[in-house]
Amino acid sequence: MENNVHLSRFEVKRYRGIDGLTVPCLTRANLLTGPNGIGKSSLIEAMWLLTGRYNPQLIWNANIQRFWENAANPLESLSNDVLEVFGIENGEQRSLRMFFDGMPEVPSNPGRADAGEMPPKGIMPFMGRIRTYLDGNEIKGRTERIEIPHGNVEFTIPEQAKRPNCVLDTPTLSYLMTDEYLNLFSRMDREGYGKEVVKAIRMAIPQAEDVKILLTALSKPYLSVTSVHGEQMPIQFYGGGAVKIAKLVMGLFASADSIFFMDEMENGIYYSAMDGFWDSVRHWMDMWNVQLVASTHSHEFVGAAMNAFENDLEELTVHCLFTNRKTGNVGTSTFSGEVLEGARQLGLEIR
Repeated sequence: MENNVHLSRFEVKRYRGIDGLTVPCLTRANLLTGPNGIGKSSLIEAMWLLTGRYNPQLIWNANIQRFWENAANPLESLSNDVLEVFGIENGEQRSLRMFFDGMPEVPSNPGRADAGEMPPKGIMPFMGRIRTYLDGNEIKGRTERIEIPHGNVEFTIPEQAKRPNCVLDTPTLSYLMTDEYLNLFSRMDREGYGKEVVKAIRMAIPQAEDVKILLTALSKPYLSVTSVHGEQMPIQFYGGGAVKIAKLVMGLFASADSIFFMDEMENGIYYSAMDGFWDSVRHWMDMWNVQLVASTHSHEFVGAAMNAFENDLEELTVHCLFTNRKTGNVGTSTFSGEVLEGARQLGLEIR
């Protein structure tokens, strides 16, 4: 397994509405700022896809597609059918290029002339193939298929050692405590980190005493919060902030030795809790050796991050996205170290 996956530079050539954007320097903790609709979410998604490039099936992930149903051509909404991103990972240049190789319309039953006839039961038509190029070379390996509503699509899984899991959390699924996260909590509890989840949830639910997995009357598991009064309630009953911070600590744990990506990180975090929140985030980043890339709209949230990193401000970088008035393309201004501190002292707007 490759260890310590770390991005130090990133470029998007084609992804959603971003064309030719370069992030020249990524440090330990990275905050993406800028106006609504500028492309912060897209930039985070593109970075996650590059780090997960050995698994082409990620292109169907609900966090990427922003809806649940599998599309026949998952790249159709992501850059005119072609996706191209580049980065410096662990000191080496890496690239990912993907496109959809669709099949022409063919009869579902070749023995009949009426091409519109439904195929025999149990037989799904072949819709096309996702072609993936890593570092300029088309990947080789085993061929798999994913079933979509009207057929199936092929993709290739490369013969590559398993890599650390870089986790992506976005508002698309922010209020859901999925089975994936329940399994993560079980793993954390087994490895002695269950109390870290309790500490995290107390930021949103001060009366939280314990967290455990319980079963509904229909034997469906859910994450339950036990209060100091002994009451047990599903975490969702306490609102999105509690779910968000629980998923954050689990995501950081799951991203050990790699990168945790989080969109709209400040959502659900009260202003008064931001300094304590960032102190805990930095603690977890150090505990599990995690690089962080997150977006925010909050000036106060950036300030709280600077407070947490004030003794090592070179580890924190703020990337402010803007629209170039001459070209119309998205660009970025980078603030780190003394430049970041200077911007704060001058009261400059960097969100």
